[in-house]
Amino acid sequence: MNQLLKIKNVQMAAFITEQPTIVKISLRSKGDFSVQQIAQRHFKGGGHKNAAGGASFQGLKATVRKFKELLPNYRAQQTK
Repeated sequence: MNQLLKIKNVQMAAFITEQPTIVKISLRSKGDFSVQQIAQRHFKGGGHKNAAGGASFQGLKATVRKFKELLPNYRAQQTK
């Protein structure tokens, strides 16, 4: 997943996987973009500013939809 952060203009990468009873979310970022805030506030998780994770019990489709809906709220954090 860290390879995605090497792509020009990519500030954050997410890996969302469905397991039998839970949907796990792994987030990575660079610069001032804090994925820890997203994980802690919305997915019962935590971690560090540039590496964090969490979980959801809403199912894969609902979790991905929720994640996508949250992204515009964090757009201002993107580094130039």
